[in-house]
Amino acid sequence: MVNQWQLLHHDYEKYEHFSLLNKICAFIISLVCFAFSFSIIVSILLLALIWLQEAILKTYQGRTAAMLVTIESLLSKDETDQNNFMPIYQQWQSERSSISGLLTEYVRNAFKPTVMTPYIPLMIIFIIAQFL
Repeated sequence: MVNQWQLLHHDYEKYEHFSLLNKICAFIISLVCFAFSFSIIVSILLLALIWLQEAILKTYQGRTAAMLVTIESLLSKDETDQNNFMPIYQQWQSERSSISGLLTEYVRNAFKPTVMTPYIPLMIIFIIAQFL
């Protein structure tokens, strides 16, 4: 179970790196949109797409965090038996929401301050630039 925790922890950290890459891509795409005078609709749609992608990543990261907490709880109860296997995907599938539940989860993650921070200001900049 310790190996399982290590693998999940590594994945959790990878999601954080991908989140940062999404933000960097949002800034680069914003610069390209300004440089080539893309329409405001296209610019905002591109940013919204990257924002949605990050929301999905954060949803996956949240699920991974829940599993890490569960594993830590099990490990703290029985430190002598660390070779038990915990069926991660089986548990997720049995608890999986409907499509509307998944979409709600994505939207909830999209509006977390750490996720939406670069996207809303960039969209506002595009809107202001349109009127200048």
